[in-house]
Amino acid sequence: MEISLVGLLVLLVLSLIVGLIAQAIVRYPGGLLAATGTGFVGGLIGIMLARATGLPELLAVNVGGMRFPIAWAILGSILLLAVVSLVARGRTYRYG
Repeated sequence: MEISLVGLLVLLVLSLIVGLIAQAIVRYPGGLLAATGTGFVGGLIGIMLARATGLPELLAVNVGGMRFPIAWAILGSILLLAVVSLVARGRTYRYG
């Protein structure tokens, strides 16, 4: 499967928006790069969960011949951030 440069940029922008929405819901601090990564990985997690449970794609957007279900990407990103915040909660770092 091939994706054009414009398709990749659109996918990254969608991942950024999904990641920012998930960060706002979970109240997890992070920058634009972290939000993009969270949206991309969370999108993969959400798509895998939806396919494993046999649920339909919700709010799907076509990007370069690929379908990107926005609702499942947001759900996957929320789950990813919840796990990361639970793991990172007990760790404190001291500088100096």
